Order: sequence, then structure tokens, then C-alpha cells
Amino acid sequence: MFILSFIKTRRNTPERLSSILILSVIFTPLAADHHYMLLVLPAAYLIQKDLGDSKNLKILISILALYLLLGWYPEYKMNLLSGWGKLIAFPRLYGALLCWLLIINFKQDHKFS
Repeated sequence: MFILSFIKTRRNTPERLSSILILSVIFTPLAADHHYMLLVLPAAYLIQKDLGDSKNLKILISILALYLLLGWYPEYKMNLLSGWGKLIAFPRLYGALLCWLLIINFKQDHKFS
């Protein structure tokens, strides 16, 4: 994912910084919910870049990613869930991954920069 971030983003741009920041939070061992607040910068970049000039589907996906990342909703404790239900215990992680995918896919024609 780190190499893909460098391949898909241009050097010295907010999209590269945002993608690396997202990865630093995602791969932090024992990342608590307050670590995800570091992703306000990538979320702001996503809002500025993506919501202004995109198609309706991409806008909806961006809003979903931002809600999962920064939204206020009841969170489930993993130890109270069983089986496949444990997958709903990590909405901020899914929002961060979705935000990362949206950021690195802004430009499809990038080569190594």
C-alpha cells in the first residue's frame, strides 16, 4: 500500500501527504479512536478535491467514507460480538481505507514521480 501510494500520487502534493498519513494511522498497532482524528487533513483534502468536481456516485462514496471516518455513531465492542459480526466493530478503519482509495485514485495516469 505504501508503494502504491508513491506510484499513484505526485511528489510534493497534498494527495501524497494525505495517503501516507492515512497509512500511518491504519498500520499503527493498537490505534485507538483518537488516532483517527489525525485523518482530518486527508478528509479535508478529500472534501476539497473530490466533492467539487465529481460525479454523483463518487460524491456519495466520499460522503460515506467521511461519515465512517469522522461520524458520530454507536460503536460496538468487539468482545460483545461473535463470528462475522465482529466486522462491524471497525467502521473508522473502513472509512480510512475508503478515503485512501479515493485519494490515490484521483489521477490514473501517474507514473513514478
